[in-house]
Amino acid sequence: MGVTAPGFPNRKALRIVLTAVALSVVAAPVAVALFVHSGADHSWTDDSLNGFGMWGVFVVYLWTRPPRKESLLIVAAAALVRAIHWFAVAEHPYPGCSIIGIGVYLPFFCIPPLAYRAFKGPKDSVYRLSLSGVLLFSYIGIVLGFYVSLIKLVCRFKLDNFLYAFDGALGPHFNFAISQIALKSQLLGSVMTTVYNSLGFWMALLFAAHAGIKNNKVDILKLTISNPVIGFALYFLYPAAGPKYAFPSFPQLPGHVALAPALISGIPNAMPSLHVATALLLFYLARPWKWLRILTGIFLAATVVSVFSTGEHYIVDAVVAIPYSLMILAFASKSPRRKAVLISNAAVLGIWLLVLRFGAFLPATSVGLALVTIAMGFQVERRYSATLYGDAAGRDVTDGLQPPLPDGRGSVDFAEIRG
Repeated sequence: MGVTAPGFPNRKALRIVLTAVALSVVAAPVAVALFVHSGADHSWTDDSLNGFGMWGVFVVYLWTRPPRKESLLIVAAAALVRAIHWFAVAEHPYPGCSIIGIGVYLPFFCIPPLAYRAFKGPKDSVYRLSLSGVLLFSYIGIVLGFYVSLIKLVCRFKLDNFLYAFDGALGPHFNFAISQIALKSQLLGSVMTTVYNSLGFWMALLFAAHAGIKNNKVDILKLTISNPVIGFALYFLYPAAGPKYAFPSFPQLPGHVALAPALISGIPNAMPSLHVATALLLFYLARPWKWLRILTGIFLAATVVSVFSTGEHYIVDAVVAIPYSLMILAFASKSPRRKAVLISNAAVLGIWLLVLRFGAFLPATSVGLALVTIAMGFQVERRYSATLYGDAAGRDVTDGLQPPLPDGRGSVDFAEIRG
């Protein structure tokens, strides 16, 4: 009893080794992001998409109702560090960039007090879930640099020509037309770019809202992890960069496009559109709150326009985002219909990726596939959300979207509402 078999490692030593391996795996993307990708035109510290996401991290921190003085001190400290950064690299950012850029440094100051309250102070599940969200959003913001560096090396040939051909079968290339309009209007272009970059902020807001729901059938942490992991993996299966990178004439339509893989230097992150898919998930997750459902609906519509106006996506990218988003929702939730929704939408997603390897079909076939996918997607979401939220789905269940108190008071318990 208690004697370790010869040649078998001590359990404590084994745990140390496994921990070291796990930390190495987690740290490797960070090292690549900081020391490899930072040499690119935009490092993770200067990326607006990351800056908005880190402001979202601050929202998650605020949702735990920290002392006001502490919150102001964190913002002041992040602003000071960012000012030192600007001075060191001789940057002269415009006002909007100045505010967005402060967000990059907010997690460094949010994490310590949140960690203290989660493990040394009142050991409340809301604090721990919020801390997990803060760490996760911070890590995702950095690890994107690793993804960019890796996939550029692996996927040199892209399948943009096939997506362009399918869009042509749907009718006029509306995404090119929207980009042309955005280029003519500086205000519209700025608004669409801001919408595109603010996705992380909205995701963090919904994370914070769901962290305060008792008996929540949606595992918001699992959803937040699985969405980028599975989505980025799909980009290796169907690499496409987007019309802005694939066609030098963009936003003007290209001439003859050969139906074959093409050597394109852009980042393959088009099929499916994770921007549209995440905006759809936000729309699904906002069902318990009527006014937040309206806001996320507006954000969803604006996101669809923004991914076209910025030249990042094709029309079919947004269509395929529907079954993908439902697959992720089912994967990260608990419901009697979970397996059916998960398997059926995974199958639809697989069929789409296979179909799009052939390029264009007859217009009636292509339009029919797109319309059926859209109609069935929203119908499935409505019915599935009813199993997640019951009577709370589709109506305002609170007087307002209030941050939960550490003891759970003020949080939403859907079981109590139905009772």
